[in-house]
Amino acid sequence: LRVNTLRATREQAIAALAKDGIVAQPTPLSPVGLRLDARANIAASDAFRDGLVEVQDEGSQLIALLLGAQPGETVVDWCAGGGGKTLGIAAAMQNQGRLMAFDISAERLESARHRFERAGARMITAHLVDQPPAVLADRVLVDAPCSGSGAWRRNPAAKWRTSPETIADFAQRQAVILDTAAHAVR
Repeated sequence: LRVNTLRATREQAIAALAKDGIVAQPTPLSPVGLRLDARANIAASDAFRDGLVEVQDEGSQLIALLLGAQPGETVVDWCAGGGGKTLGIAAAMQNQGRLMAFDISAERLESARHRFERAGARMITAHLVDQPPAVLADRVLVDAPCSGSGAWRRNPAAKWRTSPETIADFAQRQAVILDTAAHAVR
């Protein structure tokens, strides 16, 4: 889990989860991460419904933190998807500045908008775009569409849907996205 520092400290989130019978420990690398001692229905917890925590693996948390976004900056999350990293960036920016979430999927962005609201991240604007608008940003995060091989341990069957052709297609799409996004960096 990632603690939403717009709403709570890590200690407050641990205490809120404990009220729902969920035991959580700090993660070893992310300063805003929690790891559960056992499976739990996080979505049914008050801590989740109140926006104190989000389900997010530690690696994704670290990516958002390594971006180094600061309050008052203009930042773009180029392939925002469901908005998990966008929320981590908003917390790092302390809800101050301009944060734009771009994606080509209306469904993913609609889900993200609900997450943004629950988290209290008021400075995020979501943009459905095939070709993102011309913008100059202090920082741009691109988590380009990929084969998903990094998630095979959570979904082993996905590896059977990957072929040399799908890898080549992803590589071509990634090159176009990265070239376009590079022009958005101030």
